[in-house]
Amino acid sequence: MDAITQKHASLISGLHEIYALLAAMRYILPSDIVQPPHDANMIQNSTFLDLGYDIDTINVMRAIPALRTEVVWGWQKEGIELLPRSKLVNYFITPEDEWGQFLRWGDWSMMARGREEGEAVDSGHRLLPPWMLKLTIGGMYNGQYGVDLVYNVKNGEIIEWSRIGGKLWDESPNKPAEVVLSGIVSSFKNLAWVPHISSLDQVGDTPRMREILENPVLVGNMLPGFIRLSEDPAQAIQELDGPYQTQMRMRVNRWKAIQKLYRDCRWGTDGFDGEEFGRIRAEWLREEREGKQLARQSRVARLMANQWGFDISERNRKQNGQIAPDREWEMTFWTEKAGVDAV
Repeated sequence: MDAITQKHASLISGLHEIYALLAAMRYILPSDIVQPPHDANMIQNSTFLDLGYDIDTINVMRAIPALRTEVVWGWQKEGIELLPRSKLVNYFITPEDEWGQFLRWGDWSMMARGREEGEAVDSGHRLLPPWMLKLTIGGMYNGQYGVDLVYNVKNGEIIEWSRIGGKLWDESPNKPAEVVLSGIVSSFKNLAWVPHISSLDQVGDTPRMREILENPVLVGNMLPGFIRLSEDPAQAIQELDGPYQTQMRMRVNRWKAIQKLYRDCRWGTDGFDGEEFGRIRAEWLREEREGKQLARQSRVARLMANQWGFDISERNRKQNGQIAPDREWEMTFWTEKAGVDAV
């Protein structure tokens, strides 16, 4: 194992740094992190050999830190994102876990080419080579907007593959693991990316949905067929109209509000008060959950009181480009929380 950890030191140390940072940001708990090495009971040779991985790749699985299965593969729709729109994975699976095969899925848009060239294909997907290890899942769980980080065990590089732009995984950029992972660290440290926890009620021991927020303008600018907006959020909002403007304003102010909360708690200094951050965020989550519930209840009450009049009101609202009351409440909420940073 020493030879493995030495050869893949950049990957291992980079993941350690990212998970420690996310714990400091109160996105995960320190107890969510499962430290390596992982024994043969947690990562079984037979399971992954049957899935087509080679032994070197399995040894890397055992050598990298990971998050516990209940957090990564729980009930939650979004799981835990490591990048915007890109969910973390782990390899603590058994032969009974049907979704284990998904971890080797590459693209499917060139399935015919894969068959012609003798590549392995499963359920319409070209399979990644046995020496490729997925760190995140982007497109498969979140439409086509996320990024699959795929680690090449042979050369220590990471492929950043997204379906945006129509490239295949093996046509996507390769960078040294240290470069990719240090870029992720920088994005969190400078708050270009901020962790967000859903206000939806927690079910049992299942963690809340968690996502990574970034400047909301950026994803729209990446998508084919969408209008290109200024990367300055305030200017971008002015380039939209109607409900699109309102929706963008809410998303920008949510991102800015969370950035402001981190800064108010002295993020980036030795004096960062994680306890205070956690207390305020918990209060925000409670306010948001209760406020949205009341707004929805009010809307339903109007429906029950006057079905015909409510239908007309809803139709007029949509025709006039207005947003639903619960969304309007949400916009006001995040504008207030963003304070002087609101747009």
